[in-house]
Amino acid sequence: MFPRPWGVTAGATSCPIRVFKSGLVLCEHKVICLNGGTSDSNKCVCPGGFHGPLCENPVCQNGGTWSAGACLCLPGFQGFECEFTKETIEVKPEVNATVEVQTKITNRNFTEDLQDNTSTAYKDFAREFTEKMAQLYKDIKGYLGVKILGLKKGSIVVDYEVMLVLPINSKLNTSLNNITEELVTAVKAAAESEGQNCHIQNTTLCFNASSTFVGKTTVEEVNSTAFCRNRVPANFSAYYMPLLVSENKLLCVSRCHRNTSDHLNCHHGACQVTRQGPQCFCLDPVVYWYPQANCQRPINKFALGLGVPLAVLTLLVLVLTAFFIRARRKRHEESWREQHMYEDNDDMCSVPGTFTLRNLGPTDDSESSGSFHVDLQSVDTSQPVHIQRPVNISQL
Repeated sequence: MFPRPWGVTAGATSCPIRVFKSGLVLCEHKVICLNGGTSDSNKCVCPGGFHGPLCENPVCQNGGTWSAGACLCLPGFQGFECEFTKETIEVKPEVNATVEVQTKITNRNFTEDLQDNTSTAYKDFAREFTEKMAQLYKDIKGYLGVKILGLKKGSIVVDYEVMLVLPINSKLNTSLNNITEELVTAVKAAAESEGQNCHIQNTTLCFNASSTFVGKTTVEEVNSTAFCRNRVPANFSAYYMPLLVSENKLLCVSRCHRNTSDHLNCHHGACQVTRQGPQCFCLDPVVYWYPQANCQRPINKFALGLGVPLAVLTLLVLVLTAFFIRARRKRHEESWREQHMYEDNDDMCSVPGTFTLRNLGPTDDSESSGSFHVDLQSVDTSQPVHIQRPVNISQL
């Protein structure tokens, strides 16, 4: 049995629901369409912003929303369906820092259950202290919050950690020193403003100004690559690297950026960062064919469509021409041999000092049936003729 698509529940209709392998859900031979789609001849006609057999898939990806016939993309995304991230994402170069502080709460009494961070008393005090410190430190640059490290006796002595995020620049250490002073100053100002009005029944926490001081400060080691990838959408973060433009400006760039060492040059196309990584999307793929993935050396499909038949036709013409010339030459040679077969050529058949056999060829006035003639003109009469003595052979 196949699972029901989301949006379709059992008993939602008055007839049995059948789910097919294709994903169609039929009820009384009608498709049940989702997200406002309407059924038309067992097919779903989807409203704007959705597609699929049941209109189950939103058009806009990565958190984009459909509005006025287009996708409105979240920051950092682009494309008709918000399917790409931008090749460059500008971020502020920042670093996390912490400052350990100790202070004393004078209008609360320490109890043993405050040592157990799972107790109700501890959780109530932690919530109250966190809210109070957020109020005191709201104007401190880079303040993120506080974390209680421990509670001790002495009314209530609180060891806590102030969490900060600071811009990375040449003045980082100076800024951190100034902030530590501001943390103590804010607590002392609150203690002085309360004055003698602090007592046990007060709903707000009161501080002892003389018991507030700063301990250790820590600045997190910066890994610019990790910094970038923490600020780029998770499914795309592996394809980005840092590029420091100025002291206060850091770019997280992909291979699509021309200033990267392994820049992906899409010659006749656009480089886009997809979930599978940077890719080249070539211009006019309907008109041009690109033999290489980086959109280099486009070939016009129309010209290619004409060029191949023309090339084949040209080759065929050349082959036929070659055959024609060869056949004509062969016929010419055969004709020449026929014409010269019976011509008188003394040099070819004559050997000095001998007689010559000549083929006279057929003649109209020749009475002889033979066509050969013994030519004695080349015989050397000065040479002696040796005739072997006849031998008498007796008959048996």
